[in-house]
Amino acid sequence: AQRYNAVEDLAKEGLVERRSQSERADLLGMLARGQVYNGNLKGAIESIDEALRLEPGDLGHLFDEAWIYSHARQWDQAVMRFEKLRDMTADSNKKANRICLFTLSSIYVQKGDYRKGEEILEKIFEVDPEDTQVNNDLGYLWADQGKNLDRAEKMIRKAIASDPDNGAYLDSLGWVLFKLGKYEEAIDPIEQAVKKNTGGDSTLWDHLGDVRLKLKQVDKAVESWQRALKSAEMDKFSDPQLIERLKDKLKQHSPQPNQPKPAAPGTP
Repeated sequence: AQRYNAVEDLAKEGLVERRSQSERADLLGMLARGQVYNGNLKGAIESIDEALRLEPGDLGHLFDEAWIYSHARQWDQAVMRFEKLRDMTADSNKKANRICLFTLSSIYVQKGDYRKGEEILEKIFEVDPEDTQVNNDLGYLWADQGKNLDRAEKMIRKAIASDPDNGAYLDSLGWVLFKLGKYEEAIDPIEQAVKKNTGGDSTLWDHLGDVRLKLKQVDKAVESWQRALKSAEMDKFSDPQLIERLKDKLKQHSPQPNQPKPAAPGTP
């Protein structure tokens, strides 16, 4: 529900009472997540460090620590920790290891190292070409770069066949169709993705705006980018490059004061 102040308050309330070491560590983990969502990186690190002092080596707390740095866009710190977790779980916990690999791929892409992000996904795909998530994630990554588009579409459709209500997969489908120039087909899955996503993901709204612009729905495109910008700016650790791109799109396409709106398609 994005009520992060309430998360912090409840966790602190719980920590006042006498509790077992394990319970205190769990509450500190919850507190750390609330703090990082509120933009308090220093407090989040202190809380998760205390949790790890109470339960050294606990996998859940180590994951929380790595995720905190990732969410705060502290990429190098996040990579170091997720690589350590990847090595720790390589033989002992396949599920945790898989999460580490997907997260590392995402971080490398966020850093701009697309090739390294791809390599991780391609290795997963080689081992399990039927894996739903890797079909979506690798297909989306290719689509975002405008390459292997036909193959990317097939992979993303395979992912959706396994999980038809997944908003991220629907956005991926819309985006690869957009890259293929199939704008009429692209809009429906992205609109579905926006409706299903409760977090107000700025990337989904950005994609929707791009598709609407291609369909000459300029007013709706501007509205979508405005929603994307609002969502991006609300993030305490927002992506400055995304915000700049959105502002540029709005500057280019928003009606200027005293300037008439462009005529609708087909209007004489």
